[in-house]
Amino acid sequence: MKRVRLEKFQMDCVIGIDPGLSGAIAFFASVDDLMIIDVPSFEASRGKQVDLHKLVSSFNEALTVYEPKHAFIENVHTMPKQGISSAFKFGKTCAYLEMLIAAFSIPITLVTPQEWKKELKVQKHKDNSRLRASQLLPEHANMWPLKKHHNRAEAILIAYYGNILKTVVYPHIGI
Repeated sequence: MKRVRLEKFQMDCVIGIDPGLSGAIAFFASVDDLMIIDVPSFEASRGKQVDLHKLVSSFNEALTVYEPKHAFIENVHTMPKQGISSAFKFGKTCAYLEMLIAAFSIPITLVTPQEWKKELKVQKHKDNSRLRASQLLPEHANMWPLKKHHNRAEAILIAYYGNILKTVVYPHIGI
């Protein structure tokens, strides 16, 4: 779990989720106050699996600091040449993340990659998410230093996009 600042009171925020076994959950209260949780996993006899206990524990820990008002989850689909087993694992992971948010009665909005990437001017290549996140949040670029951290950058960009929607598009409904 990567964290920028901890306070002793809960901060209103939005959540951004880049789903998948190597995905991430970002809590975004402001450009100065954010947290990223990598989706925890472990190696099982049939490959990598989500560590549900660590996921719930990390999420609960974040809830001691933040009070999420809304979650924005990337609405993704399996790829055409993706194998059946990996597609099933991907679908399960997406369902786990949606259920985690729903279990805490946090409203969910699904956003397509095209939607948030167009708004934030993120090019298609995965590494461009790290670049754009570093441009928008330069003081936090140390949270996604490696190529393998593109999911962290995408989660925070989804949360950043959700914060724009919350404050600009839907301010009257209080998300």
